Amino acid sequence: ANISTTPQNLNCNILYNNSTNYPINAGTYNVDVTIVDSNYYGTTNATMTIEKASASIKLSNLHHIYDGTSKTAQIDIQPIVNYNVSYNGDSNAITAGDYQLMVTICDSNYFGSDSAVFTIEKAQAIFNISQTSVAYNGLPQSAEISVVPSFTPFSVTYNNDTTLPTKSGIYQA
Repeated sequence: ANISTTPQNLNCNILYNNSTNYPINAGTYNVDVTIVDSNYYGTTNATMTIEKASASIKLSNLHHIYDGTSKTAQIDIQPIVNYNVSYNGDSNAITAGDYQLMVTICDSNYFGSDSAVFTIEKAQAIFNISQTSVAYNGLPQSAEISVVPSFTPFSVTYNNDTTLPTKSGIYQA
């Protein structure tokens, strides 16, 4: 706190919330001032507020390709303080799609927030179909199908039917 006296430069005791330590954290402080002089007396009080400072937030690495694992944005905050991050309100982003990325500073001395669109693009799946020609035996028959990446879900129909074919013929898988 800036203290001035009349006459100028009188010695004073200054207390911040009843402490002689200068406040350094954001918050509101009671300031009590007492003149210490053999020829003058006086007291006063006031309220002093130290406002939170703004933290700088930089978001990058906002585009990924789906691979079945959780994806995250690069979040750079200055100064380094605690923060919360969410993707559409969740703590992670795994499936393909657009997410509303939200970063909020959680610190007693700093404030700030930022948001961006975070995207996980669909990955291209590659199918391999083999055993496309089999000998008739009266039993249900199927083609062998594999997909890369292996965790990609898929379904197979034969001439738009999910039942495996049992009759001789040509089937569109």
